[in-house]
Amino acid sequence: MTQPPVPMSQTATWKHKTGSDGYDDTYSSASITCRIEQKTQMIKTLAGDTLESVAMLWCIEDVQPGDVITFQGRDFSVGGIVSQATDLDGTVHWRVVALG
Repeated sequence: MTQPPVPMSQTATWKHKTGSDGYDDTYSSASITCRIEQKTQMIKTLAGDTLESVAMLWCIEDVQPGDVITFQGRDFSVGGIVSQATDLDGTVHWRVVALG
């Protein structure tokens, strides 16, 4: 398994969207080990979208656009996947996502 180029020694709460009741989204939450660098910049996602990011998150979990990351009492929305480390068989070992 490959390791990310940065140490992941921080902890955040990952809120993954599990559904909607018609009015509000419902989320499940989990604590994850990660690395967050707060820096405002324009980035391009793997999907080809350009968006403004206020932070970058390195993690192992399957974080997807629409999820929410809570770090130091602040909620960040996941804007898109910037890069990911994938084996030849398609297994993703870690990913970098843009937070808004």
